[in-house]
Amino acid sequence: MRGGVCPGPTPVESTQAASVEPIADADAGSGSTQNDGAAGTSVSSSSGNATLTLSRNAVGNVDSTAPLQLVFDVRTNPGDVYTITVPESITNGTGVYTIGDSDPISASTGIVTSTTDDANHTKTFTYRFDSVASVAANINFTLHNNYNAQPTPIKGIGTSIKSITWTYAGQQLDPVDFTQVIMPVMNPQAVTRVLPSSSTYKAIYANQDYAYQFSVGEGDGIGGSADYATGQVNSAVNYGTTIRVPVPRYFTLDESATAARNGFSDETTITQPGGASSDIVITVPKRLRSPVLAERGAVLFRGPIQDHPAPRG
Repeated sequence: MRGGVCPGPTPVESTQAASVEPIADADAGSGSTQNDGAAGTSVSSSSGNATLTLSRNAVGNVDSTAPLQLVFDVRTNPGDVYTITVPESITNGTGVYTIGDSDPISASTGIVTSTTDDANHTKTFTYRFDSVASVAANINFTLHNNYNAQPTPIKGIGTSIKSITWTYAGQQLDPVDFTQVIMPVMNPQAVTRVLPSSSTYKAIYANQDYAYQFSVGEGDGIGGSADYATGQVNSAVNYGTTIRVPVPRYFTLDESATAARNGFSDETTITQPGGASSDIVITVPKRLRSPVLAERGAVLFRGPIQDHPAPRG
């Protein structure tokens, strides 16, 4: 069985303007607050008249489905310039999240622009202010799950710390750090006979061909659920996979028939190096480029049972 992974939804960008209210200038302290609670806990950094708050301190394969949003709260003075630089989720594709746009700022207050740095895999927002005001601007994200197509393989599997950096008047401020978890999950299913059907033919006979199916059940670990697992080795998280399937005594794999049945277009092999009665070995090479199909379906193999001496009475 072969299947495809559909592209994910187009990121939705907010069109709501940032809130602006003229106020008097005020002094404030500085520092950052890094919370170690659940994935839904916010994390923030403050300096002078500004605070940067991320709505979650962990994303990816974690126990939270809350949206992700970065809020920039600032009391401005004419000539103030802030930059906020957000790292991409991974360096070779979509990953856990996509960085959207910032809410716009009233023209009478200032302007916000954004630039993408493909070399460093970041997106930077620059806020320039022309008046005294109170501004709250949201930077919006789109979170992805195991359904979205991913590169093959993903760069960044595991747990990593992401840092959102920001500056005021060119001076670096305390960053906002959060955790990203990309943790693949495999749930192999039992080997089942498909030809002839085990429900129709209960017995197994010598010197007959039988086809069996094996489903890996592997998710790419982008989201915190087991949904959208692939029947074959998931190319998004495959850095080279070997699967060994034990077989009953005297089972012999028909390698050529198995290869023809599967029709693999890469270097995947299904062999029985030890001959009859030994393990069947499925070897799936690391995927270095995006395949036509983003998932690899269930593996089928077949093998005749050899005659063996009848037990002595």
